[in-house]
Amino acid sequence: MLKSRKPFRSRPTAAVPGAATSNVGKEFDETELLRRYAAIRRRILKEFNLRLEDFNYDQRRYDDYLEKVEELIDKLCNGADEEMCQELIKQNRITNQELIRINQGKKAEEERLVAEKLAAEEREHRFRLEELRRHDAALEEEKRLEKLRREQDVLDQIEGKPGAGKKELAKKKVVVVPEKNS
Repeated sequence: MLKSRKPFRSRPTAAVPGAATSNVGKEFDETELLRRYAAIRRRILKEFNLRLEDFNYDQRRYDDYLEKVEELIDKLCNGADEEMCQELIKQNRITNQELIRINQGKKAEEERLVAEKLAAEEREHRFRLEELRRHDAALEEEKRLEKLRREQDVLDQIEGKPGAGKKELAKKKVVVVPEKNS
């Protein structure tokens, strides 16, 4: 027979506006409550860090485990069954000591790999930006030089300097071959 599952709550019930609380009449600072919730969650997930592979890929058992962890976090956040929760944490620490240590190492390695990947992507992004900047600078310099050439040609033509025509031909890459006198 399948047991019914409780819906997942992403934050403690006391943080939900309008939810019944045991501290009626007190105003909750939601930011502080969420900060406390996050700290409890980090602390619990540091020790309750089993993975699907630790359950021989039995999704049902793994889901039950995750549900128990969420219930534990919820109880700690709402101050319910404090002694029982601490006993569960102690029991888990003793029972899964080796798996906890191994999974913490795996997580640290995964985080290191992700950080390395992000750093490599950032370096690649900066390199591409620098390439684009150099390319843009080269194009701008080319445009500036072309403008100067055009201005010089106009000045040469206005002043009637000899060689103005040669410059124009050189721009067009036309080679003038002198005729041979026989």
